[in-house]
Parts: sequence; structure tokens; C-alpha cells
Amino acid sequence: MKGYSIEEIPEKSAIALKKNCNISVKDSVNVAHNLRGLLLSDAVDFLNLVLKKERPIKYFRYLDSVSHRRGAGPGRYPVKACKSFLQLLENVESNAEFKGL
Repeated sequence: MKGYSIEEIPEKSAIALKKNCNISVKDSVNVAHNLRGLLLSDAVDFLNLVLKKERPIKYFRYLDSVSHRRGAGPGRYPVKACKSFLQLLENVESNAEFKGL
């Protein structure tokens, strides 16, 4: 796969791509940073907690005027970005099922 730092193993991986989304780039960078390394089920659970506003997205970049949240430091609840990432994760899951993973 071009543009990735690791080689793709086609029989063990599924990918999804979403372009031209009407979401904040700053929010999406921070949501992706929080999801990196999580299993699919854990990522979906985490995003559902964010949508219920029980767990904040910890912000690592673009910290101007981001208030502190209990247990996370600077953070917010970017609902629109989380909904978009949930759709993307559903797409990844269906692609994996199609490939038999």
C-alpha cells in the first residue's frame, strides 16, 4: 500500500477510506490519535462513550482554549467527528467480513 510506513498483508487486513467529510480537521486528528492502536470493538465502545459525553477525547494538538476534563486533561466531546468515525469503523468491519477476516 502506498503511503503507509508498514507493508500491508492483504490476507490479514481490511481498510476503509472516507473523503470530503464535513467535519473539523482539528477534531478528526485528535479522535484518530485517541483511536490509534485500539481493537475495533474497543474503538466503537470508546466512541459511543464520547457520544454519550461520558468520556472525553483527549486533545494532543490544537490546544488553544481547550478546557480541562476530569481524567483526561485538555479534551472535548466532538460529536460530529465521532459519528463520522463510527461510520468509518462500520465500513472497515464490513470490508473485513467480506474478505473473510
